[in-house]
Amino acid sequence: MGVVNAPIPGAARVSLGPEGLALVQRWIDDPATNRGVILQTYADGASDGATFKSMEAASVADRPAIVLSYVAP
Repeated sequence: MGVVNAPIPGAARVSLGPEGLALVQRWIDDPATNRGVILQTYADGASDGATFKSMEAASVADRPAIVLSYVAP
């Protein structure tokens, strides 16, 4: 659905492919279907050191957020 590249600390931008865009549209059409997303690695155990916090993180600033930006074709 999308690829996360996190070469430096801080926020990372994820560009969604067609499947990811369709998922977001389903959430807009029916918010009750929003069950979140799962981040998964398909690498052979190698890690680039990226760390993701959950919505339960003590610091609000560390909690993940999805910010959607629409760019007209």
